[in-house]
Amino acid sequence: MKKAWLTGTVGLVVLASNPASAQEAEAEAVDLGDIEVVETTDGERAPPRAYESFDPVDTGTSTLSAEAIEAENQGDIDTTELIRKLPNVQLSLDSYQVSDRDIQNLRPSDFVISGGNYYDNNILFDGVQANAIGDVTNTNAAHYNEVAGQTAQTFYVDPSLIGEISVRDSNVSAEYGDFTGGVVEYTTRKPSDAYHASLAVSYQDDRMVTYGMADEDRVDNPDQLEPKPDFDILRYSLTADLPVTDEFSLLLAYTRAESTVSYEMSDDYGAYSFENSDVSENFLVKGVYALAANLTLEGQVSVSPYRSEYENSIRVDDRSITHSDGLSAYLKLHGDHAGWDWQSQLSYSESDASRDWSGRDHFSWPSDAPSIGWCSSTNCSSGGFGDLDQTQEDLAFNMKAERFLWDGLLRFGGEVRQTDVEKIRPEDYFSYSRGTLVSPLDCQGDTVACIEDEVYLTQYQTYGAYEADVSVGNEAFWAEYERDLADVTLRGGLRVSHDDFLDNTNLAPRLTASWQFRPEWFLTVGANRYYANNMVAYAVRSQYPDSYRYNRYGATNDEGVATPGEWDLVSHRRSTDYAQADLDTPYSDELTAALTIPTPLNGNFRLKGVHRDGKDQFARSPSETVPFEAPTATSDTTRVYTITNAGESEYESISAEWSGSYRNHSLTASMTWSETHRRGGLEDYFDEIDGDELQEELLYYQGDIITEEELYDIANAEDFATPFLASAIWTSKWFDDRLNTTVGVYYRGEYETIEDTYDNIDVEGISYDVYEKMTIDPYTTVNLNAALELFESQAGRGVLDVRVENLFEDLPYPAGHTGSPYQKGRTVWLGFNYRY
Repeated sequence: MKKAWLTGTVGLVVLASNPASAQEAEAEAVDLGDIEVVETTDGERAPPRAYESFDPVDTGTSTLSAEAIEAENQGDIDTTELIRKLPNVQLSLDSYQVSDRDIQNLRPSDFVISGGNYYDNNILFDGVQANAIGDVTNTNAAHYNEVAGQTAQTFYVDPSLIGEISVRDSNVSAEYGDFTGGVVEYTTRKPSDAYHASLAVSYQDDRMVTYGMADEDRVDNPDQLEPKPDFDILRYSLTADLPVTDEFSLLLAYTRAESTVSYEMSDDYGAYSFENSDVSENFLVKGVYALAANLTLEGQVSVSPYRSEYENSIRVDDRSITHSDGLSAYLKLHGDHAGWDWQSQLSYSESDASRDWSGRDHFSWPSDAPSIGWCSSTNCSSGGFGDLDQTQEDLAFNMKAERFLWDGLLRFGGEVRQTDVEKIRPEDYFSYSRGTLVSPLDCQGDTVACIEDEVYLTQYQTYGAYEADVSVGNEAFWAEYERDLADVTLRGGLRVSHDDFLDNTNLAPRLTASWQFRPEWFLTVGANRYYANNMVAYAVRSQYPDSYRYNRYGATNDEGVATPGEWDLVSHRRSTDYAQADLDTPYSDELTAALTIPTPLNGNFRLKGVHRDGKDQFARSPSETVPFEAPTATSDTTRVYTITNAGESEYESISAEWSGSYRNHSLTASMTWSETHRRGGLEDYFDEIDGDELQEELLYYQGDIITEEELYDIANAEDFATPFLASAIWTSKWFDDRLNTTVGVYYRGEYETIEDTYDNIDVEGISYDVYEKMTIDPYTTVNLNAALELFESQAGRGVLDVRVENLFEDLPYPAGHTGSPYQKGRTVWLGFNYRY
C-alpha cells in the first residue's frame, strides 16, 4: 500500500494520454487568444524565474540563475536559504532559532534532500567536492574532545559570487555519486569580457528585527524575561572583472561577513557584558584562457577563512576560536576533438575545522579562596578544554567526454580521489578540581594548581596528546547512453565505484524513460540506485588515547604549614572505545515518476512522485563490554561501540511545480507532500539501534500496547521531515528596470511527531511508558525584496536594496520549543550596490 501513490501518479498520466480523453479536453479547451509572454510592448523582458526545473529527462534537476539568486537572497550569506523552495528539500525545524549563538552563526544551514540525512548529500563547488567525511554531529561548544559547529559542507562562498546552483533530488545521472540524499552543485561566475568593478554592502542589527512570543511563554512581569538579542551583522564584497587580453580574462573577488553579538556573564560571575563574533571571508581568483578555438583552460583558487568566537557565561579565561576554513583550487581543460566534447579537471581542497582555546587547561576553584574574587558560586571555573587540530584534504582528478553515436548521445567519465582526515591534540590537556582550603600553605613550587596560603587542588584528569589519521582512496567510472526511439527517450547508465576504506565495489544502475505522448507532454519514469560517501568518525575516535586521573593528599609539618603531596595515579581507564566492523556501503533505491506539460503564460507544470528505500545506513551498536589490559589499568574492562549497517529509512513524496511569465512578471510555485521514516528514530550515525530491543520493548500509544519498532513505523522523523511544504515566488521589473521586486511566500504545514511524555501507565499490573503526538502549528512567512536604482551614468550604477523577511510576523514555533521565549518576527536588511 505504501507505493499506491506511485501507481496513482502513473494512472493519472495514462488517463491523460488516452486519445478519447484528449479529444474531449480539446473540445472543452478555452481559447485564451494571443498572449505576449516574454516581452512587453516596450521591449522589456520578464525577470528570471525563481528556478528552472522542467527538463523531460532530468526530472529531478532544478537550476537557479545568478539573477534569481540575487533577486531572492535575504541579505545574509546562507546559501541553503536559496534552495529551500525546491521540491524534496527540507531545512531543520530549528532554522528560525533566535538564541544569541544562532544569530552569531554565519555558517550555511543543514538540509536534507529526498529523505537522506543532512550529511548524505554531495556538495560541489565548480566540480570540486566539499563534503566532510569526519564527525559533524557535535553541537556542544564546550566539549573537551570534539569541535562544535561544523557542517557537512566544508567550503563556504558568498551568494554574490555564485553564477548558478543546480540541485538534483531524483532521477540523477550516472555522472554523480557519493550521496543517498541529493546533489547540490554551485558554479561560481566566470569573468566578464569587459572591465567591471563592483562594491556591495548590506547591514542588519537588532533594531531591524522584531521578536514575537507565544502566549504560553509570556510572563506577568516583563523584567523577568531574558534580554532580547543585541547584535549587528555587516556584509560586503568587492569584485573586479579584468579582460587581460582577448583570450585571457580574470575575476578577482573579496567578500566578508561579520556578526557581533553581545552576551552577559551569569550573576555568579559578575554579570558583565562581553562580545563574540563570527567572521566569514572569501578570497577568489579565477582565470579563463582560450588556448585555441576549441580548447579552453580555466583555473581558480578560492580561500574561505571562517572564525567563530565562544565564551561560556559560567567560566573565565575561556575564549575559544573555532575554525571552518576552506580552500578550493582546480585546473580545468575543456575542448572538442574529432566529434568528442571532453573535459578534465585536477583539483585540491582543504578543510580546517580546528579550534584554539586561550585557556589550555581547566580549573575548578572553591570560591572561598581569597584570590577567587571573580566568582561567587560554590566552585568557580576557569580555563578551557585545549586546542584541537582537525583537517581534511582532498586531491582529485576527473574527466568526462561525450559525443553523438548511433543516433544517440554517449557520455562517460571517471574520477580518482584521495582523502586524508587528521585530528590532533597537540598537547596533553589537564582538568584540575577539588580544592582544599588551608593556611599557611607552602605550594612547594606548584604554580599551576596551588595558591600560596590559600588553596591547592587535589585531583586532575588528563587527556593525552594524540594524532589520529585516516586515508581513503576512491575510484569511480560511469557511462550512460541516451537515445530517442520514436516518441520515447531512453537513458541508461551505470556507475561503478570502489574505495579502499570499506573495500567495497558498488554498482549503481540508473535508468530513465521519457515518453512524449502528446506534443510537449511527457511522462517520465526512473529506477535508480545511489551509494553514499564514506564516513570515518568511528575510525578517528578509535585512535583517541586513554584517560588518566591523579589524586594527591596534603601534609602538615610541625610548624603547622601545609604542603600538597605527590600526585598518584588512581584511575587509568578506556571508558569508551569505537570499532569499525566489516561494513557495506549505505545505499538508496529509488522509483520516480513525473508528468511534465506546457501551460499558458509560457509556463510549465510538473507532477512528480519519488519513493526511496535507504538500506545499510550507518548506526551505532549497543555497547559491548570487552577486556581492557594495560600495566597501569585500574579497570579490566571497557565499553566498545561498533558502527553497523542497522539503519534503514523510507521516503515518499508527491510534488507539484509550476512556473510562468507575463510581460514584466515571473511566477514560480511549488508544493511537496512527503513522509520520512527512520528505523529506531535514527538521527545520525552515532545513534544506537538495537534490533532486538526495538522488537521487544513495549510501550503505550493511543490506547494500544505496541513495540518500539511499530512506533517508528508510524512516526515521522523528528526533524527535517515536515509533511507539507509550499512556496510561491513572484518577481517583477518596474519603471524600465529601475525597480525590481521579489515577493516570496513560504508555507510549512502542521507537523506531528510522537514523543515520550515521561509518564507511565499501569495495564494489567504492568507499567508502560506513555507516548503521544506532539503538534507544531503551521507557519507562513512572506518575504519582500526590493532593489531600486538610485543612479546610472558613465560613473556607474548605484542600487539601494531593502530585503524584508517574515513581513507579517508569523511565529514559527509553539511555546517552549526553542528554549528561549523569543521568536523571530520581521527582519530587515539594508544594502547598497555599486557597479562600474
